Amino acid sequence: MSTSAGVKLLPSLNWRGMEATDPFPLLIERLSAFIATVNAAPINADQPLTLLRQPSSSTAGVRRGLVLRFGGPIESWIWYWTQSTTAEDSSSVTCHGGHSSLYDNGTGNDGYGAMSTTFGGSSEWQRWDLRGSEVTASVVCDSMQAQAGASALVFAQDTTPGAEWFLFCGDAAAAPMVTHQNPNPWTFLLARDGASGLWTVCLRQLQGMAPNRLGRLGRITSVRPSFQFATVSALHQRLLSRVALLPESRVLTPTSGAPSYSDTVDPNPLCLPAPFWIGPVDTNNTTYPGRNMHVHGRIDLVDGRSLFQLGRGVSPDWWVSFPTAALPAAVAGWTSFTDFAWRARTTALALFEMPVVSGGFADLSDARSQPYAAMAALYQHRVMRKAAVDLLESQGEVIEPGPVEGGPVRPGAGVLWPRRQG
Repeated sequence: MSTSAGVKLLPSLNWRGMEATDPFPLLIERLSAFIATVNAAPINADQPLTLLRQPSSSTAGVRRGLVLRFGGPIESWIWYWTQSTTAEDSSSVTCHGGHSSLYDNGTGNDGYGAMSTTFGGSSEWQRWDLRGSEVTASVVCDSMQAQAGASALVFAQDTTPGAEWFLFCGDAAAAPMVTHQNPNPWTFLLARDGASGLWTVCLRQLQGMAPNRLGRLGRITSVRPSFQFATVSALHQRLLSRVALLPESRVLTPTSGAPSYSDTVDPNPLCLPAPFWIGPVDTNNTTYPGRNMHVHGRIDLVDGRSLFQLGRGVSPDWWVSFPTAALPAAVAGWTSFTDFAWRARTTALALFEMPVVSGGFADLSDARSQPYAAMAALYQHRVMRKAAVDLLESQGEVIEPGPVEGGPVRPGAGVLWPRRQG
C-alpha cells in the first residue's frame, strides 16, 4: 500500500468559495496531485486520468464543477458534474456520464462544455443522468451544501499501481450534532477495478459509473446489500465492507432491421475496495439519541485495523479503514489521521465483511459474512446478550454485574471488543 490522508478543520464549509483555503479549491488541489501520481506510473501510460474542467474553467461564475476523462486502451469515458452557484438542492446539479465521444469540449454551460443526448436504441453510446431518482429523497444526487460552524474536510488515497483510489469528504464537525439531516455531507470517490483496470466514480449515495462485464463503464443502477432502504435493527447501525455495485451494460439486441441497443443490469456485482465501510444508520433521535455524538468516530478492531468515520452519522454512513500500525502518511498542511482527535466508538454498531461477490442482503445471520460487533452493542441486544456473556465466560472472562439487574458491564478483554491500540 502507498497511502496518504489528512483532515483539515474549517470555521465553516463554504463550497462556493474560491479562495485557496476553501473546500472546492482544496478538492481540486488534492485530486490534481492524485491524478499526477497515477499518470506517472508506467502501468497507466495508456489509460490516463484527465481533469478537463474545474472551477477556474467557469466563464461567467454561474456554475462550479469538474469534468473528468477516464482514458483506456480502447475507449475513454466522461464524468460531468456541475452545480449552480446560487442554489444547493439536487435540482441545481447536473451530473452526467458516458462515452467521451458524447462530450462537447466547448465553452457552453459556463465553460464546462456538455454531454450530448442520444435517444432510443439506435446508438451504441448513451448519456446517463447520474442524479438518481428525483422521487426517492434518500437517493437523489448529492449536492454541495454549505455548513455553518465547525466543519472538516477529510481526504484519503492509495496510489498503489493497479489498485488506486481517492476519497474526499466535507461535513460538519461539531458534536453533539447541530443538524441531523440538512445540510448533507458531500463525498467523492474514485476507485480502480483491479481486474479491468477501469475506474468507478461515485458520490455518497453511490450514484455514478462503474466497470461492467463488457469491459466498459456503465451507470450504477443499484447497490447490494440495499442499505439505503434497510431496516437497521436494534443495533442502530450496520457497516459493510466490499459493498457491491450493479452497473448496466449496453448490449446489441438481435434484430433483422437497423441495429438496436438496450441497457441491462449486470448479473454479477462489482465490489468496492475493502477499505470502504458503508451502511445505514438509525436516524430516529428518540430511539437512538447516542447518534448525536457520532461525528468523526474511530473504531479499533482487534485484528489490527482502524476504521475512521467521514463526518456525521448520516445514512448512508461512510468510513475508511487502515492498518492501525501503519496509518496513512501525513500531507503538508493537513492534520494526519494519527494526530486528529477522532471520537472513540464502541456501541450500537455491527460490522460485516461481505464476500467478494454477493448479490444478497447482509444480516447478522448471513453465513457468507464475517461479522464484528462491539460487545456493548451485543449487551444491548435482548437476543444476543446471553450469547455474548456465554462467549466471554467460555474464554475464562469474569463478568461483573452491572448497574441494571442481570446486565453486565464492559469486560476487561474479549475477542470481539474493538479495543483502542495505544
